[in-house]
Amino acid sequence: MGDASGTAARMSRALRLWLDRSLVNRATFAGAVFALLTIGFLALASAPVIYFQARANLAASRANDQSRLHDYFDYRVRALAASLASVARNSFVVNAFLDSSGRELYLLPLLRDYQAPFGLNARLVVVDLNLNPIASNAPGDLGAWRGLAIEREAFDSGRETLRVSADARWLQIAAPVYFPPASANVGVVLLELPLDALFSAPKGDGRGDGCFRVAVASAEGERTLLRSPCDAAPGGAREATSPLKLALAGDQLAVGLDDPPPSVLPLVARSLLLYGTLALAAGMLAAAVARKQVHRLAQPLAELADTARRIADDPMSRALAPEAGPDEIGRLARAFNSMVARLGALQDTLESRVQEQTRALREGKERIEAAASAGIVGVWEWEPASGRVVWDQVMFRLYGRSGDEAGIDFARWMGFIDASERLRVEAEFRAAIGEAREHRCEFRVVWPDGSAHHLQMASRSIGEPDGAPRLIGVNHDVTEQKNIERALGEVNEALERRVAERTSALSIAKEAAESANRAKSAFLANMSHEIRTPLNAIIGMSHLIRRNGVPPGQDRRLSRIETAGKHLLEIISSILDLSKIEADKFVLDEAALDVAQVVGNAVALISPQAQAKGLRLEVRVPPLPARLVGDATRLLQALLNYGTNAVKFTAAGGVTLQVRCLEESAADVLLRFEVQDTGVGIEPEKVESLFTAFEQADNSITRVYGGTGLGLAITRRLAELMGGRAGADSRLGVGSIFWFTARLRRGTSETNLVAQPGSAAPAAEQMLRSEFGHCRLLLVEDEPVNGEVMLALLGEVWPQVDIAGNGVQALECVARQPYDLILMDLQMPEMDGIEATRRIRALPGVARMPIIALTANAFVEDRLLCQQAGMDGFLAKPIEPDRLMATLLDSLRRGR
Repeated sequence: MGDASGTAARMSRALRLWLDRSLVNRATFAGAVFALLTIGFLALASAPVIYFQARANLAASRANDQSRLHDYFDYRVRALAASLASVARNSFVVNAFLDSSGRELYLLPLLRDYQAPFGLNARLVVVDLNLNPIASNAPGDLGAWRGLAIEREAFDSGRETLRVSADARWLQIAAPVYFPPASANVGVVLLELPLDALFSAPKGDGRGDGCFRVAVASAEGERTLLRSPCDAAPGGAREATSPLKLALAGDQLAVGLDDPPPSVLPLVARSLLLYGTLALAAGMLAAAVARKQVHRLAQPLAELADTARRIADDPMSRALAPEAGPDEIGRLARAFNSMVARLGALQDTLESRVQEQTRALREGKERIEAAASAGIVGVWEWEPASGRVVWDQVMFRLYGRSGDEAGIDFARWMGFIDASERLRVEAEFRAAIGEAREHRCEFRVVWPDGSAHHLQMASRSIGEPDGAPRLIGVNHDVTEQKNIERALGEVNEALERRVAERTSALSIAKEAAESANRAKSAFLANMSHEIRTPLNAIIGMSHLIRRNGVPPGQDRRLSRIETAGKHLLEIISSILDLSKIEADKFVLDEAALDVAQVVGNAVALISPQAQAKGLRLEVRVPPLPARLVGDATRLLQALLNYGTNAVKFTAAGGVTLQVRCLEESAADVLLRFEVQDTGVGIEPEKVESLFTAFEQADNSITRVYGGTGLGLAITRRLAELMGGRAGADSRLGVGSIFWFTARLRRGTSETNLVAQPGSAAPAAEQMLRSEFGHCRLLLVEDEPVNGEVMLALLGEVWPQVDIAGNGVQALECVARQPYDLILMDLQMPEMDGIEATRRIRALPGVARMPIIALTANAFVEDRLLCQQAGMDGFLAKPIEPDRLMATLLDSLRRGR
């Protein structure tokens, strides 16, 4: 046992040495093992298949042999039955039953001459109607065939019947004799054959000795009658399968194979032997191919390794590997040669660079030494363990010492530093020991002459092999820098003082500007009130005079008075708007609007002027998103500024108002409003100046067309407030396109559309008469002329209107009797309209009574104050009659 294990160990060690020798050996071994394992795996995987296939083939062959054997004996039995039936149907046999004399003459010779098929020695017996034997071809007494069960069965059933004799030696076949005219059986013909002769082994079937057995199957069961001669064959194994049946009436004979089944193992062994042979051949072939291929690979690799070894032995060698083919090895060799060439070039470059760097380092050293000698930087070194301090010449000059002084140590060095900073600097030095970073600090030194100088130190700790660190650093003089910083600090302090003074002055100026702005706003508001009040009287009286009827000459003069008053009102409104915009106090009054309705109102207002000049007026408004929110009044104002200018400067042709949607999002839309005309046009370089306040294209325009030059400037400011821009495109003598954009928010489903500016219905006065002619109104107005105008306008619907001169009188009137609507002036003596409205709202039963403000103050702040006090409407003076009637109708309907 020990010798065997030692032999195995030696063989294993020898195999490892052989494999480690070269790649060729490894590839050979790997190829052989791979081929053997592959074929072996295939053999093991296919062994069950081979086994079961062999079993299936043997079973099929055995079933085929048994079927052939069955067919053979079935054919013999049926041939005998057919031969017996031919005898039973023979007319001589039939006549013999009817005529006894014919038996001797015909029947006996027929029986003697009968030859059974297959050369068998058969006994033939004829039995009459009473089942008594009457003739036979066998010698002996006929009584042996009397009363047989097969005779009665064949006679009764009328068909061929098969039985085995009681001694199991004879096979009996009986066939009935049938007499056609009588339609009845008249007898039976019985045939007996020896079983051993009948069931002899078939010849030429390829089964050798033809081992089989014959059995009879009856109601009592199955019993074996005989076996083939191989019964005594060695082994004695028998097939356990059931034999096939031979089908005839009566007993059933069963014939089946009786030899032992063949073994499957020889077939499987032959297959495995074949696989083993293939595996061995494939392993040898794979080993040979692998050895050859790897040898082809290993040869150039070995040459490449030899070249690399030569280069390793001699770094200056420029040896190249032999050229190889176009495969990967060849590419590797070429890459290796390219690398060698590149390394050679790099080596040459490196040598030249080393020389250059050496020269540069030498020159740098010389420059450092020159700089140090010039007094720029002082270099020092300190070894704390030994206490050694090394200074260069510059260090001595930085500390005001002579270079020939000896005995510089750390303690003396620290003595040169100002006493107030000595402990801190020494702590800085000692903290720098052992730290792997650059350490910096500043300190002051005192020269022997008593002058103070500021130095800056930069140092780094360097560890020695023996573990003792040393500190190397530099010092340079920063006295001048400190002086500059101190001077800069003084300058900064002076600047801060000046900034504080200027800030105080600016604050005072700002307060003065705000005070002036407030005074300006108050002045504008007051001037607006003072101008609008007489304008209201002028325009109102002119309207009343014209409505009562005047001669044509006076009517023309009144029209000119109204035109001048409206023009003056437009100028005042424009100046107020511009001042509010410049003061950044202009507030948009945003609400739900209908863009198409705003454009329609603008067209309605400029249409009379266009018709008077015979101009064509077109409108292009595409479908726009619903429920937009914006300032409808300012949109209308911007469109009117463009539209009135277009009509004013157009002598022939037409004016087109167009709206386009430029952008659309979930939050808002950007609309572009355009007014195009075919007027005189403007030079392109003068277009931009039109949008400046009080500017026009030239001075002659003012003389020819009139105007203040504020409309376009206000339009641009309004567009910018609405998130857009404004501009124009014009050609001299062709026409102009003035445009502005506005970004309008999207409203919600709860946003309700309010009445648009300029949409007062002319029929409001008639509706007031029919619906609210019974109502009682109170007019609160302190100005007699304005009161007279308002009473005249209201008297067309309500002949009796109460009037109060101030807020106190208004409170007394409301306390005495209820009113359906109050028209309230704002600026009045004793009690203004705002306070009077608050007190009226505090009275019981007047919560739904409409109160409408009448004021010459047209600012948005005034409107907001009125809303906060509880007023329901706002009418700015001068009062337009149509607007007055529309506002009253809307307020009375909402106050029901």
